[in-house]
Amino acid sequence: QAKAECAGLKALQESNAKIKGEKDSITNEIKAIDTQIQIALQKIKVQNRIIDQLTKDIKVKTTTVSGLERRIDKNVQSVGRIISLLNDRDAISLPEVILGQKNFSAFYTEVDQFQTLNRELTSLIVEVKAEKQQTEVEKQALEDRKDKETDARQSVEAQKRLIDRKKAEKKTLLTLKTSEYASSQKIVLDQKAKVAQIRSRLFKFQDGEGIPFGDAYDFAVK
Repeated sequence: QAKAECAGLKALQESNAKIKGEKDSITNEIKAIDTQIQIALQKIKVQNRIIDQLTKDIKVKTTTVSGLERRIDKNVQSVGRIISLLNDRDAISLPEVILGQKNFSAFYTEVDQFQTLNRELTSLIVEVKAEKQQTEVEKQALEDRKDKETDARQSVEAQKRLIDRKKAEKKTLLTLKTSEYASSQKIVLDQKAKVAQIRSRLFKFQDGEGIPFGDAYDFAVK
């Protein structure tokens, strides 16, 4: 019986050590997962900063485009008025100029000034339209980049959700292993106490003095 009890204790201790190793391994895995979560959170934080800045840049470009559109509309209206005035001037006949006592030189100088202003405004419209087009190209580039950064952030967030689930599973497993280890520890301690009681019994040799059973058993198994 003593030999069986000691062998049982050894087996329990080995099993207990194995459970402890599994528990420690899970604990280390959770620590590694926590590191992965922190890395993911940092990536998401960086992506958020980039997206926020891109959003601000897009807003600036949008405001710029709106301003350029207003300038174009204003200049187009001015060109329209000039063209209308020029048409009115062109419609005046020679007798009307004479009857109106208009100075020919002043009349044609005025017309020339209108034409010059018209050309300048038309040229300005072309320039503003080109600037507007370039700004829209830059805005679109920012929006494309924002879309990519948003996709990248969503990808990291999806990875983090998977890591979070993995951590939850490991924590559940750790709880089970911790409980299993605690039960195993109790069984080992109970077995140790049982073996200690057996060892404390006196083993009496025939016609000899009694000695502790543990010493006798250790001597017998050598």
